[in-house]
Amino acid sequence: MRRTRFMSLCFAVLATAFFAVPAFRQAFELPMTFVLLRGAFEGEERNIGRLPKAKLDEWTRQAERERDAKTLAFVAMRTRNGAEAFRLADEATAIDPSLNWTYFSLAWVNRSGPEALKIAQKLQALDSKNALGYLQEAEYLRANAKLDWLILEQREKQTEWRAAMEKAFAAPRFHSYNVERFQLEREILTARGEATPLRMLLSVASYPIPNLLNIRQYGELLTRKVGKDFEQAGKPDDAIAQYWAVAHFGERMQMEPGSLIEQLIGIAVQQIGYKALIPALEKKGQGEAAKTLASIMPEQEGRLNQLRGRNDIFSSSANYTWTAFLIYVLESTVVLFAAITVIAFLYVNAKIWVRPERKGRLYGFMTVLENYVPILLFVACAGLYLTYYPYAANFEHYMTATGGMRDFEAFIRNIMPLPQIIVGQQLSFGNPLVPYVWYALGGLAVVAAIAWLTRGSAQSSEPKAMAAGQD
Repeated sequence: MRRTRFMSLCFAVLATAFFAVPAFRQAFELPMTFVLLRGAFEGEERNIGRLPKAKLDEWTRQAERERDAKTLAFVAMRTRNGAEAFRLADEATAIDPSLNWTYFSLAWVNRSGPEALKIAQKLQALDSKNALGYLQEAEYLRANAKLDWLILEQREKQTEWRAAMEKAFAAPRFHSYNVERFQLEREILTARGEATPLRMLLSVASYPIPNLLNIRQYGELLTRKVGKDFEQAGKPDDAIAQYWAVAHFGERMQMEPGSLIEQLIGIAVQQIGYKALIPALEKKGQGEAAKTLASIMPEQEGRLNQLRGRNDIFSSSANYTWTAFLIYVLESTVVLFAAITVIAFLYVNAKIWVRPERKGRLYGFMTVLENYVPILLFVACAGLYLTYYPYAANFEHYMTATGGMRDFEAFIRNIMPLPQIIVGQQLSFGNPLVPYVWYALGGLAVVAAIAWLTRGSAQSSEPKAMAAGQD
């Protein structure tokens, strides 16, 4: 009995040691992430994963004393009060003007108010060659214009809006500062011991993007109205220039690091320009150029569908669904076996002091649980840790790696098994034990048959052996 209790104590210690490993504790954030995502889809506000306001206030006071611009910018982006967020952003950019991109993360405050125009002006001052500042100005003008934006003729009359969008489409780059924000948040959270997969995932998934409908509608205005009017007026070169402006802007959207939806809109805008360019170039006698664009479009269409997770059998997968399911099962068993172990341990040891002379069936049952459930707890903990470990390794790499950053979808996809946000069809993995059960039952049937035959032959040989002994 002492050996058994010593063995159970060893397994209980081994299981408890897993909880000291950060990667193991991270696995328990997965259910909370599903709750948050579900709440986001249902439009509900969730506080899980956010930094407490008291902690942000403490960081703010410390940053103001030390004139720490990065921490002030970080807190500004996570402050729910719009006026306070702008105050902190102003303070941060006064210390370090290169942090002006912080204002883009405050665009949610008021799209039609003076704050939105301030954001646009700050971004334009930061980088006049970036389309983002002009897109924000156009968004401000759009929000204050009362018209039906689906009607091309009404869009055409918005001269201020068109001027801002023209500057955006003429800008040599499109950059939404995702990399800068990720690097800043990674630095601040890691230095303060607050970097967790859940917190970083929620942040990356919420990175702001410009009004992409604005971009698409301006591209349609140039190709379906402005360019066509030039063609009808006998100015094919001017029309082609409008079409190229649309196509090139779509190309630039795909060149910079960005979100999946920015890549999708970039391809769509590029195709809008190409579709208008092909017939226009053919009319100008530039057939070879038109053929080149026509040959590019199917490849772009395939890439568009691939990014959307469509029309490709290899975009279907059961990996993420199965891994998430397995982690849920293992987490449940860890919690269950840990609770049973604690209850059994407390009961058995309490009997030393409470009526120790009475040890009935319940005591015997609890003793068995105390001796053997820690083994199951250790197995469940080991299974959970080994299942989640690749995701923890990815997270550690992403939080320390240096160099070029581009595909933030990989960050979202590879630090937690989240089928809900993975592009592509999630296959049903079914019950993996179904094929095994039939083989197992067949094997057991063979064993039972052998045992029955062996028992029969043993019974028939027993009288013979007794008779021989009597002789």
